Amino acid sequence: MAEEELKYASVVFKKKKNSPPEAKEEEEEETVYNEVKVQKQTNEPTADTNILFHLLSAELLLEEKTNSSCSCNKLVCCLAFLCVIVLLGIIAVTVYLVKLRSENENLRREHTNLMVRFVNLTQAYGDLENTSSSQAAEIQNLAAQNQDLQTQKENLTEQIQKFKTEQYELNVTRAQWSIHAYCPKAILGRSCKPCQEGWVEFQSSCCAVNNVRRSKQKTWEEAREDCRGEISDLTVIQDLEDMDKIQNNWGSVGYWIGLRVQDGAWKWVDGTTLTSNVWNPSEARQGHCAIFKKAPTRELKAVKCSERYRWICQKKAVTI
Repeated sequence: MAEEELKYASVVFKKKKNSPPEAKEEEEEETVYNEVKVQKQTNEPTADTNILFHLLSAELLLEEKTNSSCSCNKLVCCLAFLCVIVLLGIIAVTVYLVKLRSENENLRREHTNLMVRFVNLTQAYGDLENTSSSQAAEIQNLAAQNQDLQTQKENLTEQIQKFKTEQYELNVTRAQWSIHAYCPKAILGRSCKPCQEGWVEFQSSCCAVNNVRRSKQKTWEEAREDCRGEISDLTVIQDLEDMDKIQNNWGSVGYWIGLRVQDGAWKWVDGTTLTSNVWNPSEARQGHCAIFKKAPTRELKAVKCSERYRWICQKKAVTI
């Protein structure tokens, strides 16, 4: 066969535009030949040219299908990888958010606890400040009281010293008075007696019988007050017959003695109760006191304490 000259044709592959979605997949697998441009030749194509053309078309179609399939697989792999990455990211973000939320709750609880502690500390500080103020005021009051007590102590010390001085002077005065009273001066010197002048020695006591005029007579309380002024008290009689040793001429008038009704009973001024060997009165009326009478017989008589009589004082005798 004679060698013939081959002419190569240019083939341009175009896809159809505006294809429906359902036919999209078929378009990727099917190649449409819209137009084939072949250079003008003087001779008509031969059988070999047609075969070569078909082979080339088949090869191109196969290559396009292979490239399209690989592209789809790569795209699927990329999408799957991206999905896995996104899923892992979502999981990581979710875990982070849960952890962050837990930490936020912990911080909120700690904040609440700190606020409670702060309020308690503030209240405790206020109480402590109030206590401190109260203690400071109390210390000031105690200091003022201490100063007052110190002043009172100094005043009392001064008063005690003054009282001691006055007591000493009084004792000296009393001693001097006692010396003059119990040891009066005489021509041959001082002569001391158990009772002062005007008092009668009776057993271990000294008695003074106040024989005053009627206008100067006293009630029982007034008579006792007069005896106390002489450092004595109304007489306590143990035996009526001993009264003759005090005075011989008693007369018919009565004399107050240290006996009166107290708490429904007859009691002496020394606190003892009247015994029957001295006097046994029929009854003890409140507000009644006793007088001693010699005439016509020795007796004790109950009269109202408000009546006025003479009185007898008694005190201890000085031991010489």
